[in-house]
Amino acid sequence: MGLHQSVFRYYARVPENDTWTPALVEGNEAAPSFKTAVYGMGLGEHRYKKLYLYDGYSRVAKASINKKGSVYVEFASKEGVDFWWEIVAAKSSTCTEEIFFKCFNTVKDIAKNNVIIFTLKKI
Repeated sequence: MGLHQSVFRYYARVPENDTWTPALVEGNEAAPSFKTAVYGMGLGEHRYKKLYLYDGYSRVAKASINKKGSVYVEFASKEGVDFWWEIVAAKSSTCTEEIFFKCFNTVKDIAKNNVIIFTLKKI
């Protein structure tokens, strides 16, 4: 993997005024917590609409949700995309991969833009 892994940090932007939060999680738990938060964002578990994962001062990923409820995870590089699939989401009582993938399809757009899109399943 091409990531430096100096110190991972995960941040969010507050939707009311689009300001940064302090680092929500730092260190070894930042990447798993970020992945869980992305799932939670899609499932409406928190108020953040933009989440960021940094490796030191370099952005690894930005996650956002659109008005139709699709979750976009944009990566700075192909290595970031590969890293996403290696991350084991943090344990959470409400936001699990199993629950998330009951509601979302995965659309990979890796070749063009290093983006993974999760679209809501039609029920």
